[in-house]
Amino acid sequence: MEFTKRRMFAWVLGIAALLALLSLQLRGAHAQTPSATPAPSERPRVVASASASDASPPSEAPSALPAASAAASAAPSVEPAPPKPSTGPVKVTVGLYVNQVYELSLKDNRVVLDFWLWFRWKGDELKPYETFEVKNARLDSKGEPTIKQVNGENYAYLRVVANLTHFWNVSAYPFDEHTVKLEIEEVDSEQEHVVFVPDVESSGLSRDVQVLTFVPSAAPAVAGTSTYHSNFGDPSLEATNQTVYSKVSMPLFFKREGLSYFIKLFFGLFVAAGIAFLAFFIKPTDLDPRFGL
Repeated sequence: MEFTKRRMFAWVLGIAALLALLSLQLRGAHAQTPSATPAPSERPRVVASASASDASPPSEAPSALPAASAAASAAPSVEPAPPKPSTGPVKVTVGLYVNQVYELSLKDNRVVLDFWLWFRWKGDELKPYETFEVKNARLDSKGEPTIKQVNGENYAYLRVVANLTHFWNVSAYPFDEHTVKLEIEEVDSEQEHVVFVPDVESSGLSRDVQVLTFVPSAAPAVAGTSTYHSNFGDPSLEATNQTVYSKVSMPLFFKREGLSYFIKLFFGLFVAAGIAFLAFFIKPTDLDPRFGL
């Protein structure tokens, strides 16, 4: 009996210890479980937002949306302005064709040229056939221009006789070569407004051009500029002002005929010098009045 009592007492203590252990485990699991309610610091924020939404009466929400949409539809739609097209200088095609060389004077430092001049450009505000000049020249005659439209372009041509000033370098005579530049320059509009472009394909020198003692030829026309370092007395401009104008030039070459011209020119001199030198080959004993004569 005593053994049975002890055994029962041990079972009761074991059961009590087991229950105490289970109770401790349940408390720990309950402490680790996250609370579904928000933290105290977060609650005022949630409540404030909820109260703000509830503060507005329900009847105002539907009317506010149509008003906002009506205001948006009533406001004019603003479209970005299209970019302005970039404006640059007007390109004018210039061509030259020399018909004849009327005069070439080494003494008077001049050459007179007869040539055709034409222009092609777009736009009605320009008249390059009136605003051009032949640089370093005097116009002896200027024909009436013929103007027409070809393939959407303005086309004008006229005939010009110009008296050019040129200082000849004859230091290599009779093998000298000379280059005369026939230059057409715009004088009304600066380069930033009008640019001359050479008509290389159609420009040139006529095959019928003949110059005494010279062989003429021409190089392709090229574009260039002329710079004037002056304000031309305009008080609205600075004294150091400079202007730049566009031009087209075509070099003309005049070359001597060469060795044949040299022989023709000095043939008489060579014969006279040769006869004079024959005197050195005559013996003094052979001299008599008839031989001397």
